[in-house]
Amino acid sequence: MDRFQIALRLLLTVDRYIMGWVTEERAWRQDAAERARPPFPDEALRDLPLLSEAADVLRMTDHDADFDYGLRVLIEGFRAEVAREAGPGPG
Repeated sequence: MDRFQIALRLLLTVDRYIMGWVTEERAWRQDAAERARPPFPDEALRDLPLLSEAADVLRMTDHDADFDYGLRVLIEGFRAEVAREAGPGPG
């Protein structure tokens, strides 16, 4: 795959990531009243410690930090792909 194809795939991937994120964020804001209720009532989580821990993390999520993390992971993945496609460096 040449650099143009890799760049185009990066552009499309980032565009789709952003569009998906914006779509989710809009839905989240529209359903704010419904989302005020916890997705899993505490009594339902009593016997499920891993799910309970995940629910706690989701309740405290920082959407901006989550977006930045995902974008950084995408970019780093493409950086690795470009390096792999370029082949071994001098040395």
